[in-house]
Amino acid sequence: MTTRSMAAALTVAAALGLGAGTAQAGKADDTLVFASASEVDTVDLYYQNLREVVIIAQQMCDTLMYRDPIKGEYKPLLSTGYRWIDDKTLEFKLRKGLKFSNGKELTAADVAYTYNHARQPDSGVVTRLLVDWIDNVEAPSTDTVIFKAKAPTPAAIEYFSGITPIYPEGHYDKAPTVNTGGKPRRDWGAVQPVCIGPYNLKEFKSGSSVTLVKNDAYFADSRRASRRLAR
Repeated sequence: MTTRSMAAALTVAAALGLGAGTAQAGKADDTLVFASASEVDTVDLYYQNLREVVIIAQQMCDTLMYRDPIKGEYKPLLSTGYRWIDDKTLEFKLRKGLKFSNGKELTAADVAYTYNHARQPDSGVVTRLLVDWIDNVEAPSTDTVIFKAKAPTPAAIEYFSGITPIYPEGHYDKAPTVNTGGKPRRDWGAVQPVCIGPYNLKEFKSGSSVTLVKNDAYFADSRRASRRLAR
């Protein structure tokens, strides 16, 4: 790890012999390193809900809403706000000019794509509660997303506020096919997340380590900008 290439990095190392919670701060090169007893096989929160993955995903993947940890209030994050059209139809307006870590600009099509993938019964998402209430997601314009629920869902805003990452349209097209029990299936969790957040994913080694680096292009008026782990 060098100062120049890893400045303001967050590294999670799942290494044998290191107890959970072991942490080491490198003030000289502005890094934080901590170890876990868990082996992380994917950092896609839809396909792994280990506490370590929740922590990692929240550093690199913003969601539509944000719940203020001090006041408990729901506030816009990737969105500028929402409104209930009726008791089963929810509309979000997106911020303009936000870009994923690969440089693609965020649009409503990305949001619709992500949730329409996750809500499918055969998507393999491990936290079904977060998406099973969704009947369909539409993108009538570049900055407008419409969620249609199967039934009134009072907890919807909570689901949008911390553990449902947004990926670029076509993200899972790169998922490899693997054989499980003699049957081929797509390994969706093998695709490395591309998100909008305070940190970008620099390197992921399954079962070994995750390295995040500060996103210098992160939007300045984000409600999370002042809560970065490193600056």
